[in-house]
Amino acid sequence: MSDSPRALADLPYAEYLERRSALPECDDSADCALFDGVEATDLAVKGVRFTECAFDALRTTASSFQSSHFSEVWVHGSQFVSGTFADTSWQNSELVTSSFAGVEMHGVTFRRVVFHNCKFDSVNFRSARMRDVTFADCVLRDTDFGGASLERVSVTGSELAGIKLDHATLKDVDLRGATRLSIASGTERLGGAMITPLQLVELAPVFARALGVLVRD
Repeated sequence: MSDSPRALADLPYAEYLERRSALPECDDSADCALFDGVEATDLAVKGVRFTECAFDALRTTASSFQSSHFSEVWVHGSQFVSGTFADTSWQNSELVTSSFAGVEMHGVTFRRVVFHNCKFDSVNFRSARMRDVTFADCVLRDTDFGGASLERVSVTGSELAGIKLDHATLKDVDLRGATRLSIASGTERLGGAMITPLQLVELAPVFARALGVLVRD
């Protein structure tokens, strides 16, 4: 997948997309569908299988996508407020300039997913499973990764503010590209992550508190 965000026309399935005016209902499926400018509130989209679909300027509030599957999808300029993506699975997908606020994403599975210029505010990623995931130029604020499994996850040009890592498992996680790295809890779970010497210095007070070390002049 490209290091730069793709436009709609760049998608390999762009010419086959058919415009839809509404999201599918529970346990339905959507193949080669374009959801452009769709707005939904309190909608149930549970258990839906999306394959080679594009979402542009989608707006959802308090809607449920629980247990849905997203394969080869592209999400651009979209907003998700509250609601849930719990237990969803995503693979070979790209999300660009989109925001998630107060969204439940516990138990989500990401495989080969790239986030470009996305914002996550008070998002629950507890017990998530992420492998080969990139957060590029993103903001993750008060994001909870408690109990999550992160493998080959990288952060480039992104701000991580007040993230929680309690009981998380990290393997080959590259945090060196973070423009800010602030950990609210779970500092002891950073084993398996790579950080820079400067980040180590900045995190020193947090490590000291986690170890019960008192620093005095």
